[in-house]
Amino acid sequence: MDRVVIFNSRIEVARTTVQGNIILLCLFALQVICVYLTMWSQDLLHHFKPALYANILSVSLCFILFVKGISYALQYVSYERSEKGLNRIKADFLAS
Repeated sequence: MDRVVIFNSRIEVARTTVQGNIILLCLFALQVICVYLTMWSQDLLHHFKPALYANILSVSLCFILFVKGISYALQYVSYERSEKGLNRIKADFLAS
Protein backbone atom coordinates (compact mmCIF):
# COMPACT_ATOMS: atom_id res chain seq x y z
CA MET A 1 0.00 0.00 0.00
CA ASP A 2 1.24 3.48 -0.81
CA ARG A 3 2.02 5.27 2.49
CA VAL A 4 2.78 8.88 3.39
CA VAL A 5 5.10 9.65 6.31
CA ILE A 6 4.08 12.54 8.56
CA PHE A 7 5.86 14.19 11.50
CA ASN A 8 9.44 12.99 11.04
CA SER A 9 8.66 9.31 10.38
CA ARG A 10 6.44 8.94 13.46
CA ILE A 11 3.11 8.52 11.68
CA GLU A 12 2.38 6.66 8.47
CA VAL A 13 -0.93 7.23 6.71
CA ALA A 14 -2.37 5.73 3.55
CA ARG A 15 -2.05 8.13 0.62
CA THR A 16 -5.76 7.75 -0.20
CA THR A 17 -6.65 8.92 3.33
CA VAL A 18 -4.51 12.03 2.95
CA GLN A 19 -5.98 12.77 -0.47
CA GLY A 20 -9.52 12.35 0.85
CA ASN A 21 -8.87 14.72 3.72
CA ILE A 22 -7.26 17.30 1.44
CA ILE A 23 -10.36 17.24 -0.75
CA LEU A 24 -12.60 17.79 2.29
CA LEU A 25 -10.38 20.60 3.55
CA CYS A 26 -10.47 22.31 0.15
CA LEU A 27 -14.26 21.99 0.02
CA PHE A 28 -14.54 23.52 3.49
CA ALA A 29 -12.22 26.39 2.52
CA LEU A 30 -14.26 26.99 -0.64
CA GLN A 31 -17.45 27.13 1.43
CA VAL A 32 -15.91 29.63 3.86
CA ILE A 33 -14.76 31.83 0.98
CA CYS A 34 -18.19 31.71 -0.67
CA VAL A 35 -19.98 32.64 2.57
CA TYR A 36 -17.55 35.49 3.22
CA LEU A 37 -17.91 36.84 -0.32
CA THR A 38 -21.70 36.61 -0.14
CA MET A 39 -21.77 38.46 3.18
CA TRP A 40 -19.34 41.05 1.84
CA SER A 41 -21.34 41.63 -1.35
CA GLN A 42 -24.55 42.09 0.64
CA ASP A 43 -22.84 44.37 3.21
CA LEU A 44 -23.58 41.94 6.05
CA LEU A 45 -20.10 41.48 7.51
CA HIS A 46 -20.98 43.54 10.58
CA HIS A 47 -23.47 40.77 11.56
CA PHE A 48 -20.80 38.08 11.67
CA LYS A 49 -19.56 37.54 15.22
CA PRO A 50 -17.38 34.45 15.81
CA ALA A 51 -18.10 34.63 19.56
CA LEU A 52 -21.66 33.49 18.78
CA TYR A 53 -20.32 30.07 17.86
CA ALA A 54 -17.97 29.53 20.82
CA ASN A 55 -20.61 27.95 23.06
CA ILE A 56 -21.93 25.49 20.49
CA LEU A 57 -18.36 24.62 19.50
CA SER A 58 -17.43 23.67 23.07
CA VAL A 59 -20.65 21.67 23.50
CA SER A 60 -20.03 19.86 20.21
CA LEU A 61 -16.44 19.08 21.16
CA CYS A 62 -17.52 17.66 24.52
CA PHE A 63 -20.20 15.54 22.84
CA ILE A 64 -17.72 14.18 20.27
CA LEU A 65 -15.19 13.30 22.98
CA PHE A 66 -17.92 11.59 25.01
CA VAL A 67 -19.11 9.49 22.05
CA LYS A 68 -15.52 8.59 21.08
CA GLY A 69 -14.78 7.60 24.69
CA ILE A 70 -17.87 5.39 24.93
CA SER A 71 -17.17 3.75 21.57
CA TYR A 72 -13.57 3.03 22.55
CA ALA A 73 -14.67 1.65 25.91
CA LEU A 74 -17.06 -0.74 24.15
CA GLN A 75 -14.26 -1.81 21.79
CA TYR A 76 -11.84 -2.27 24.72
CA VAL A 77 -14.31 -4.48 26.58
CA SER A 78 -14.39 -6.86 23.61
CA TYR A 79 -10.63 -7.57 23.84
CA GLU A 80 -9.35 -10.78 25.37
CA ARG A 81 -8.07 -10.51 28.93
CA SER A 82 -4.47 -11.02 27.78
CA GLU A 83 -4.75 -8.08 25.32
CA LYS A 84 -5.99 -5.54 27.88
CA GLY A 85 -3.70 -3.02 29.57
CA LEU A 86 -2.07 0.36 29.18
CA ASN A 87 0.15 -0.87 26.35
CA ARG A 88 -2.95 -1.86 24.35
CA ILE A 89 -4.62 1.50 24.96
CA LYS A 90 -1.44 3.30 23.88
CA ALA A 91 -1.17 1.16 20.75
CA ASP A 92 -4.80 1.84 19.85
CA PHE A 93 -4.43 5.60 20.18
CA LEU A 94 -1.20 5.63 18.19
CA ALA A 95 -2.85 3.52 15.49
CA SER A 96 -5.81 5.87 15.03
